[in-house]
Amino acid sequence: MRALSAEDLLNVWDVGQRQCHWDRALSLLSAADRDQPRSVLADLSLGERDRLLLQLRQIVFGPELEGLVDCPSCGDHLQFILRTADLLAPAGQPVGLLESNGYRIEFRPTVGADLESLPADVDVAQARMFLIDRCVLRVVYKDAQVSTADLPPEVIQKLAGAMDEVDPQGNVELALVCAGCGHHWQQLFDIASFFWAEVHAWAMRAFYEVHQLALNYGWHEAEIIRMNTSRRQIYLGMLGT
Repeated sequence: MRALSAEDLLNVWDVGQRQCHWDRALSLLSAADRDQPRSVLADLSLGERDRLLLQLRQIVFGPELEGLVDCPSCGDHLQFILRTADLLAPAGQPVGLLESNGYRIEFRPTVGADLESLPADVDVAQARMFLIDRCVLRVVYKDAQVSTADLPPEVIQKLAGAMDEVDPQGNVELALVCAGCGHHWQQLFDIASFFWAEVHAWAMRAFYEVHQLALNYGWHEAEIIRMNTSRRQIYLGMLGT
């Protein structure tokens, strides 16, 4: 995995404006590893993908992550600072097994290609069943192979939890406490969305810098983007921006 230049980031940002969030994640990883076919990246489990995104995010923006969330109890803003190491979960398993209510279910983790295949305009329950149908390898009940459609609701609920457990990096939760009201809660942390929000914010700053330097010095965008950050800041400082 290689570092991404400013030009690389802007190219990924440009493409990502027309993509959904899981495609954006693949675009970031593809830019950092051009020898890896996109189809291979799409077949990574969500945990494997997120582990790579964490590594890439550290290369691009450093090991510290700063975020802001709203307390679900009082609405106060809560700022948090984490390090990449805080978010690393144990490695996942290629295949999982759940035995519940007489059912024996073999399944694999969800991969990016599953999300890409998810039909549009489905609700949460439909999306869960779609992913279960794709990820379940075999269901046995009373020595006979049956369909996922035969699974009772309580087993489906347990299966959804087991699928998270078999790929823990794809389901990272933060334990948060509100300083204002003392409320405790678990917040899902999605590195793909978080990383993309940072890339977008960085791109907006980069466009502003290009605008100011091009306007005042007549330089082209490519010249300015290839300039390292320190030099750009020196020129911007001379302009008083």
